[in-house]
Amino acid sequence: MAKRVDRRVARTKRMLRESLMELIYDHPFETITVQQITERANLGRATFYMHYKDKEELFLLSMQEEFTELVERIAEEESKLGYQEPVEILFDILAERPQVFSTLFAGGGKTKFHNMTRDFIANQTEMRFQTILSDINIPMDVMAMYFAGALTNMVSWWLENDRPYSPYEMSVLINTMFFQGVSQFAQINRSYTENLPKFVNDSGMFGEIAMLQ
Repeated sequence: MAKRVDRRVARTKRMLRESLMELIYDHPFETITVQQITERANLGRATFYMHYKDKEELFLLSMQEEFTELVERIAEEESKLGYQEPVEILFDILAERPQVFSTLFAGGGKTKFHNMTRDFIANQTEMRFQTILSDINIPMDVMAMYFAGALTNMVSWWLENDRPYSPYEMSVLINTMFFQGVSQFAQINRSYTENLPKFVNDSGMFGEIAMLQ
């Protein structure tokens, strides 16, 4: 019986989450009401308040699930992809649902959605850095928050400006700037930057990046 109830609860939450995401495609988040969410999901308001205190909580939990799934996808590819790929995958996924994520990141660091995402990325990034940058004499939590803050602000800028560069181009720029900066600050072995040949060997607009080495 308990498992059956759990499945019903999970289904109800999924319906509410999908209803909110669909509404965000057509309306600014600030104008969406709980009534609209429940009507679109064909559920009652009382059902909504059994699971969430307000639409902000529903949105925050929905976005956390989105990013949890993203991290899981990145982890699956980690063993065979280079440093640039996790960031490129992030931008690829954001590009699939730009209006939803524009809402998430609207207002930059002034919004709780932006800060929640930054902290989430920092926590996940810190675990990754402990593996790939374990011998660097920089506190991992500081380095992870530095990266997460820069990445989240770049995401905000990218979405607010209608995605002027491709996910790959954003990956090249962000990772090159970050790893070059870490390399210079910590005076680590050049092997870290040598592992990023795609960042420094591209022609065209990214050719000048090679001058940083």
